[in-house]
Amino acid sequence: MRAAAVLFGVATAAAVLSGCGSNDPAPKDAGATTSAEPASDLGKTYTISKAEGGTSIGSVRFVETVEIPSECLQDPAPAGTQSIAVRVEVVNDSALEISRPGSDLLQVNDSGGFSQTVEEPLIDMDCRSRFPELAVAPTPGKAAGWVFIQSPVTNPSALVYTPLVWAEDASIDNLDVVRTKPTNVVVRLLPIAPAAQTTATPTTSEDPAPTTEVEPPPPTRAPVTTRTAAPAAPIAGAPCSPVNKWAKDSAGQQLLCAYAGGPTLKWVESLPLIGNRAVGSPCEGYDYVAQSPSGQPLLCLDDTWQPGP
Repeated sequence: MRAAAVLFGVATAAAVLSGCGSNDPAPKDAGATTSAEPASDLGKTYTISKAEGGTSIGSVRFVETVEIPSECLQDPAPAGTQSIAVRVEVVNDSALEISRPGSDLLQVNDSGGFSQTVEEPLIDMDCRSRFPELAVAPTPGKAAGWVFIQSPVTNPSALVYTPLVWAEDASIDNLDVVRTKPTNVVVRLLPIAPAAQTTATPTTSEDPAPTTEVEPPPPTRAPVTTRTAAPAAPIAGAPCSPVNKWAKDSAGQQLLCAYAGGPTLKWVESLPLIGNRAVGSPCEGYDYVAQSPSGQPLLCLDDTWQPGP
């Protein structure tokens, strides 16, 4: 819902005015001797509870952060920014749902501790299997996966997450939320490394052992091999299969294999695909399309993701 963004704006504005958030480490006496603390909060479980009564709603755990490879981005990252993939685990203890910690509920702290807003980069479909996207956790139940943010600063010092929990009777006409404790979560980060690349196994060379010269065998003709040409990029209007398959043409235009009102499947132009979303979850914009975990195309209708044509 677009109202979620408004509510988020109020919550995060309060977080900015208050500094780094409610769970920042307390200042220490410079002369005191203390044991070393971990420099990162990744892997720590944060319990989200009702502010009134303290009943547990669930928990969130930020497991890992990596820099998204440039070949996985549909658009190059602007200078001075950093595209970051964050692996998250969300657990709902009851019928109340902790909203997916996407770019709308995340901020980053810069080196001075000031909170900065983030955007969501578009990830190429070829990299989706490498970074399975976080789905909305069932109620009750658990979900784990990756979310993607475009940080306005490189190597942010922390992630700032503002939990959003809708009341059980919330609707478009009743935008009621559950007040949570904490109101925000600050996750300290180490410098973010690039995603691991596949590298060849190193080999070592040694001086060859002495050999006795022998008569070479008669030359043999190497078998003739035929290279298979790479498949051509699909073209809008051309036949395709199977239904709901996604692709891009040679110019980078998003295509979807669909009937499009006709009797046969063909490639049709589509808005950019931003990944998996749950049916009924709040929209993130009208300029994109998504798909359900089962592969069904979704459109942003009435501020929520709904099955498309």
